[in-house]
Amino acid sequence: MFIKNLLKEIEFHDFIAFDLETTGLDSKKNEIIEISALRFIDGELSDEFTTLVKPDQKIPQKIIEITGISDIMVSNAPHVSEVLDDFISFMDGSIVVAHNAEFDLEFINQNISKYSKEINIKSVCDTLLLSRSFLFSLEKFNLEFLSNYFELSHDAHRARADALNTGIILVKLIEQMFSVPLEIFQNINKVCHNKRVYNKLLYSNIFNFLKSNRSNKAKPIKEFNVRSNVLNNKNSPNNDFSNNIDEWFDNQGILSKSWPDYQQRDIQSKLSSDIYSNFSDTSILIAEAGAGLGKSLSYLIAGLKYAKENNKKLIISTYTKALQEQLFYKDIPILIDYLNLNLKAIILKGKNNYISKIKLNEIIGNDYINMEEKEINECITLIVWSHFTTTGDIEECNGIYRERIAGLWNRLTYSEMNELDFYKSQYGSFYQNDYYNKIMKEANDSDIIIINHSLFCNDI
Repeated sequence: MFIKNLLKEIEFHDFIAFDLETTGLDSKKNEIIEISALRFIDGELSDEFTTLVKPDQKIPQKIIEITGISDIMVSNAPHVSEVLDDFISFMDGSIVVAHNAEFDLEFINQNISKYSKEINIKSVCDTLLLSRSFLFSLEKFNLEFLSNYFELSHDAHRARADALNTGIILVKLIEQMFSVPLEIFQNINKVCHNKRVYNKLLYSNIFNFLKSNRSNKAKPIKEFNVRSNVLNNKNSPNNDFSNNIDEWFDNQGILSKSWPDYQQRDIQSKLSSDIYSNFSDTSILIAEAGAGLGKSLSYLIAGLKYAKENNKKLIISTYTKALQEQLFYKDIPILIDYLNLNLKAIILKGKNNYISKIKLNEIIGNDYINMEEKEINECITLIVWSHFTTTGDIEECNGIYRERIAGLWNRLTYSEMNELDFYKSQYGSFYQNDYYNKIMKEANDSDIIIINHSLFCNDI
């Protein structure tokens, strides 16, 4: 009942979710082979227009394998020119929703133009863009993944099933959107001003409603998964690292007594002993170890023991960011959660991994004027994520394809603060959002610093 009322309040109680199946990805060369448009009233399926479409060309074998739609199935189906008027009539004056709307609308508009038709659409929503922004911590955002995430039945790559799930997912996303603060929609509406972007009407209507009904905040359907880049267990009394390496790794040793999943391996203990001796002798060790040895634990125990005994920091550099995150979020927590060791660890990346809220606010304030629509959509995701992040590390925002927005991201990353920045920061608020300097400050009393080779070679 709650979401039903919200849909009415924001005038999204009546919308059409639609999907197409086609013979390929190029709207100029390929053809539509199935259309499904489903009308939702108050969040429930109410009416539909669904039909197979007979193309002029044979359906490629790859498309048959993906969709299950064959030439035999469409042999008696109407041609697109025969169904276009009924489709246009069904869609007339409606809010329409699609997953990756640009793709579907390219095919629709190509046929509208080809047959000299006109279509009247009130507004377009794209659940792909919405999910990337308001569920930014999910692993993927394709329709199949979202359908599984929301536990929806899914006959993948058939137009009706995809349109049905798209409509249901929109309703769930709207509920999620009502859980975020008003200021997020205020900033989103600023960057959408005078821009032709998908979801614009939805953003505007939610903002106007929340502005007048600040108590109508919904519970999120998914909590935003923002991680810390600091692991701090300095309050633990367990600060004795005097045991020798063998006593850590023995069958009845420290690890075995505290960690239920520990399995003793002689070679793991030997590697750790060699690493510790290498530190003590200030020499250079080159070691190769196979998979499954437990290398991480070997050098973590040896390095931390030496660092604690000699009042030093242990810096571990990895080849990839993925390995960097595995060490920090999987391996080091073992030392804290099971052994309760007194330690503080941070994960540190290069400056260009951290967003500058000063620069983001400049875009929100005025610089968005010169941005293209695709950049605006990426900026919307950044606006949502940046409100919740505590690290400013773009890697935690899966909704952003950083390689695709290299130009925009270069305008948003950390740089040294100059006098103008300080003035704009209103004398101090800069430091609350200066994520790079904040993590560098945390490094001062850290025992373990996890970096990657790129940072090691360039920034240190």
